Amino acid sequence: MFSDKPKIIILDFGGQYVFNFKRILFEIGINSEIVPYDIPAAKIDKNDIKGIILSGGPYSVYNPGSPLMDVNIYDLGIPILGICYGNQLIAKQFNGEVKRGESGEFGFTKLEILNMDEELFKNVKQKSICWMSHSDRITKIPDEFEEIASTPQTRIAAIKSQFKPIYGLQWHVEVTHTEEGLKILKNFIYNICGCKIREWNIDSFIENSIKEIKEQIGNKKAICAVSGGVDSSTVAVLVNKILGSEKLHCIHINNGMMRINESNQVMKFYRDMGLNVKYIDASVEFLNELKGIIGSDEKRSCIGETFIKIFEGEAKKIDAKYLIQATIMPDIIESTRGESKKIKDKKHGGIIKIHHNVGGLPEKMGLKVIEPIKTLFKYQVRMLARKLNLPKKISERQPQPGPAGAVRILGPLSAEKIKIWQEANQIVEDSLKKFSPAQYFAVLLPNQYLSNEITNKKVKKIVNTHIQFAEIQSYIFSTPTVGIKGDERAYKNTLGLNIRKNNKNHFYSLDKLDILNLQSSLTGKINDIVRISFLLSETIDTSEPYIILVRSVETKDFMTATPSFFPNDITKELNNQLLKLKSIGAVFYDCTTKPSATIEYI
Repeated sequence: MFSDKPKIIILDFGGQYVFNFKRILFEIGINSEIVPYDIPAAKIDKNDIKGIILSGGPYSVYNPGSPLMDVNIYDLGIPILGICYGNQLIAKQFNGEVKRGESGEFGFTKLEILNMDEELFKNVKQKSICWMSHSDRITKIPDEFEEIASTPQTRIAAIKSQFKPIYGLQWHVEVTHTEEGLKILKNFIYNICGCKIREWNIDSFIENSIKEIKEQIGNKKAICAVSGGVDSSTVAVLVNKILGSEKLHCIHINNGMMRINESNQVMKFYRDMGLNVKYIDASVEFLNELKGIIGSDEKRSCIGETFIKIFEGEAKKIDAKYLIQATIMPDIIESTRGESKKIKDKKHGGIIKIHHNVGGLPEKMGLKVIEPIKTLFKYQVRMLARKLNLPKKISERQPQPGPAGAVRILGPLSAEKIKIWQEANQIVEDSLKKFSPAQYFAVLLPNQYLSNEITNKKVKKIVNTHIQFAEIQSYIFSTPTVGIKGDERAYKNTLGLNIRKNNKNHFYSLDKLDILNLQSSLTGKINDIVRISFLLSETIDTSEPYIILVRSVETKDFMTATPSFFPNDITKELNNQLLKLKSIGAVFYDCTTKPSATIEYI
C-alpha cells in the first residue's frame, strides 16, 4: 500500500485542515499520505511508517456512529499525534471522558504549556497564542495519561501517555496562526518520530506537471478559463508552455459583476503575455440566470453551470475536448468537507461552501476537466507564478472569487446593486491597497435586521465581560452567511456591534487583542452567530436600503485568517467615503477570524 520511503500517515476524520498537514510535511521534506480513518492496524507496516497523525473532524466522539480508529494501532509502537477530534478520540478510546463544552472555542486563544520538559514542546514558548475550532472537550483524562497544556476555556488542552508515544492536542498546530504550531509539529516529526528531511523545490513540481499534462492532453486542443487572477493566469502560462497558443485557447468571461474596468485590464495583461485569449461579455446572460436567487449554494451552482455552458459552446467551435481550470486546494477542501450529516458513510462528503469550479459544476459535462494546481495553496501558486516570470501585477494580485460580485452582494442581484457594490469595492481597494492585506473587499447587504431579544441579551452580557461601562447596541443582519464551527459548516448570522463610551464610538479605542478576544467569545458562546462586525459610522440611517461591510484579512494559505487592522484615520476616512455613496445607510468593519467565518460571505 505504501512506498518504501519512511513517511507519516494522516488518518482522515474529515477535518477542514487535513490537507494542511500534507502540505506542511511536504514543505519540511517529509513524505506523507492521507489515509481513511478506519485503516486496519494490520495494513500499517511498522518499518515503513514512522508516525501517525489523527486529524480533526466535524464529529463528536460520544455520538453513536462517529468515526473510530482501529484501537490495535495504539499497540504498534508508532508515535501518534491526535489533533482536535483526534485528541478527543484518543481520550475516548482510552476510557477518558469527552463532553460538549458550555461554549465553543473558535479562533485565537492563549495557550500555556504545563510540562516544558516534554520533547513535543522543545524550544517552544511556555505561553503563546494558538488556534482553536472546537465545541467538545476532554473533561477527564484517561488513566496513565497526563495533562500537558491548557487554555483559559479548555483546562485539558493537551494529553500525553505516560508509557507510549501517544499525544493529543486540542488546538490546531497545522494552521499558520498557531504561533508555535510549526515548531511543535517539527518536534513530533523529527525528534519523536525520527524522520529525516527530504529536499524539494518548485522546479520538480513544474517538471511533474508538464509530464502529467502532456500525458493527459497530448496534441489535442484545450480551452482554459482565465479570470485575471493569479491562479488562472499561472495555469494558463504553464499549460501554454506545453500546448502553445495554437492548441490552448484561453477564454475570459465578463459575468457583469467584475470590479470596475477589470476585464479591460486583464485582457491587456494577457495580450502582453502572448496568450491566445478570447473575450466574452456574458453579463446579461449571468444576470438573467441569477434573477431571484438568494442562497449561497444556489448562487454558486448557478454561476458554475452558466460558466460551463459558455465554455462548452466555445469548445465545440474549435473541437476542444479539455477544460483547464485553476482549482486550488482550499476550493476543494471547502467544497467537499465540513458537514457531519453524512456520518453514516463517513466519506466526508459534506461542504463548508460550494465553489463554482468544484461543487458548482454540473454533474454531466461535455468537457474533461484538467486541474494542474489543485494540490497547491494560494501562496504556493504565487511562488509558481514568480518562477514562470508572470508580471508582478498578476503574481501578487489580490484574490477575487470567480463569481465576483455575485457572492459579495447578499440577497437577490440587480443592476443597481452591482453598480453600488462596484463603486464601494473600488473605494475599499483604493483605501487599503497600500497596506497589502491578503484580501480586502466590500460586501453589500440589505439594511435590515432580525429581532432576537435572547441573543441581544447574551451579546450584552459577553461584551460587558470584556468592556466595562459601555453602551452596547447589537444588530443581527437579516441575511445569513457561511461560517465554520468545529470543522463543520455553519450557515448562520452576522452580528453588528455599536459600542459607545462617553458618547463616542469605542471601536476606535479598542486594541487588536481586545477585538480578537471579543469576537472569539461571541462566536464561541452564541451558536447562531458566525461573524462579528463593528459599526464605523456614528449611527445607522434606516431610511437607506443598503449597508456596506468591509472585509480585510491576513492569511498565508487561506485556510485560516485574521482580520486586518488599520490606523484610525484610514478607517474613519474609508467610512466617510463609503457613506457618500447612493443608498448606503451605514458602514461596518468585519473583525472575524477564520474560523468561525469564512473569508467570503457566501
